[in-house]
Amino acid sequence: MRWIKRDIRKTYIIMAGISLLALLIMCIPVSIASAQERDFGIVGPSTPAVQATPTEDPTVTTLNKEKLAQEVKQLENQNEPDPLGWIRTNASIFLSTLVVVIGGLIGLWRWRVDRKEAQDKESKDRKEAQDRDLADRKAERERRDEEQQRWLKNQEEEREKRAEERFQSAVIGLADEKEGAKIGAAILLRTFLRKGYKPFYIQTFDLATANLQLPRTSTPTKNQNGPIPLTTLSQALIVVFKEAFPLARDLKEKKPQTLDATGIQLDNAYLTKADLKQIWMPQAFLRKAILSEADLSEANLSEANLSEANLSEANLSEANLSKADLRDANLIRINLSGSHLNGALFNKANLSGANLSGAHIGTASFENARLFEADLSGTNLSQARIRDAFFGGANLSGTKLIRTWLWEIDLAWTNLRGANINHSLFRGARLSHADLSHTNLSHTHLSNADLSEADLSHADLSHANLSGANLSGANLSGANLSNVNLKGADLSDVKNIEHCNSLQNAELLEIKGLTEEQLKTYEAMGAIIDESKSNILSQSLSSQDEFDTFF
Repeated sequence: MRWIKRDIRKTYIIMAGISLLALLIMCIPVSIASAQERDFGIVGPSTPAVQATPTEDPTVTTLNKEKLAQEVKQLENQNEPDPLGWIRTNASIFLSTLVVVIGGLIGLWRWRVDRKEAQDKESKDRKEAQDRDLADRKAERERRDEEQQRWLKNQEEEREKRAEERFQSAVIGLADEKEGAKIGAAILLRTFLRKGYKPFYIQTFDLATANLQLPRTSTPTKNQNGPIPLTTLSQALIVVFKEAFPLARDLKEKKPQTLDATGIQLDNAYLTKADLKQIWMPQAFLRKAILSEADLSEANLSEANLSEANLSEANLSEANLSKADLRDANLIRINLSGSHLNGALFNKANLSGANLSGAHIGTASFENARLFEADLSGTNLSQARIRDAFFGGANLSGTKLIRTWLWEIDLAWTNLRGANINHSLFRGARLSHADLSHTNLSHTHLSNADLSEADLSHADLSHANLSGANLSGANLSGANLSNVNLKGADLSDVKNIEHCNSLQNAELLEIKGLTEEQLKTYEAMGAIIDESKSNILSQSLSSQDEFDTFF
């Protein structure tokens, strides 16, 4: 920018010089004209001095006067203003000045062009020099980078060689007969799970798994069927197993089942919040293992033994638990949505707050299980074995319980809205305050069941056996009671029975809580209140007959 400003100043100086030159040229003719007037003796109106002249010849005098008059006339003509002459004079001056100015501008333009060419050449030379310098630097940098890469490669090869030697020493150490050597080798294995040891992730997992599949001790325990106590070695290997699996799984993203941990021994293992998603552990031993908040979604735990394990708040969605043993397990708030539970044992397990929505229950057993406020919406419990289970406040809306044996279960305050429970066998069921609206209970055996304050509005109770049941305070608005057996039932304070859908052939013998007037009203609606007219009692099956029929 400095040279640009410098050139602008020079341009201004040159233009000023040209302007002064033009002014000088215009002033020169005026000076010349003044000089000519002086040379020709042209004076102003001042009076010349009169001198005495000698007497001359009149003829000569006359001639002189004529000559003088002619000269004066000539001078007057010469000094008389001439417009064309002025134009010619000034035009020549203007043209001369214009030529000088144009010449100056051409010179200035040429100077600028030469200056620009010189600057361009200088810039080009400078750029070429910079390019050469950059090329030299780049070549030098590439050379250094290449040398550094060779050095790093050599270092990496050396590190890998040392790592391989260390890994082999861990393998040999785990095969040692001394317990201390094995423990040291197991601890050494964890170092191969750091960043930069990617090739060893799968090998480390396989090595830890293989050693955990072996018996923990050669000395048999007193309780052959109980969980095996942890040893120092097994604890170290379990830590390696827990940390290695997520790393190995990420390398086997499309085929995680190739990381096979079938039959692994993890009794009493501490695996809280472990990331075991998609792990393949069929027939694994996890008795009394602590797996709270662990991620076991999509895991294969078929035939695994998880008895007395702590799986509270664990995620087992879409997991395979078919034929798994979860007896006495802590499954509070566990997520089993969409899981496969066919043949699984949940006897005495605590499933309070568990999510089993959409789970494939199959022939799972829930004897003495606690399912307080559990979510089983949309599940099929038709083949499940449910006995002495507690479902208080559970969500069973839309479930299927077709031809199911439900022995001494507590369904108080449960949501069974829209469930299909036809042809099922309830023994001593507690359904007080349950929502059974729009539920299909046709041909269901509910003798002696507690249905007090239950909502049975629009439920289908046709051909159901409710003999001896407690229906006090129940809502029967819009319910289908055709051919229902209510012999000996308690209908005190029952709501909207007169607004039920049908009472045709409903047996109202030995009813409690209804007046004679009410019975007469219901008889007019098609109910049977005279035992001599009863045709349902003879058709009712005994408990054993029903059991044989259903199962």
